[in-house]
Amino acid sequence: MFVSDNQLYYFSLCLLFGLIFGVNIVISRLIFLFSGNKIIKVITDLTSFIIITIIYMWFSYKYNLPNFRVYMIIGVICGIVLINKSLYYILAKACKKVYNIIKRKLRKQKRIKNDGEKG
Repeated sequence: MFVSDNQLYYFSLCLLFGLIFGVNIVISRLIFLFSGNKIIKVITDLTSFIIITIIYMWFSYKYNLPNFRVYMIIGVICGIVLINKSLYYILAKACKKVYNIIKRKLRKQKRIKNDGEKG
């Protein structure tokens, strides 16, 4: 198979796997955040890495991806970076919005409570 014809296609597939792996990393971090146990973090990280590697190898075999190419690794790394940057940005904005809504409601309740005690 002559690779230069489909390099963009292969790169985009590797980028997709990087995005999937990035989401998997985020899920692993959330599990660690709720458990707080470092052993669980190591187990979830290794499990997610093994699962994504197996899926990538199966996909590579099934669709006859070429042997190792540097742009494939770059695609996976770019996917991981993109999902980490974008997902954390979106989560930060959403958390800030929820925090501000809760803060306003608590201030309003406190103000109503204080007005009721005065009168």
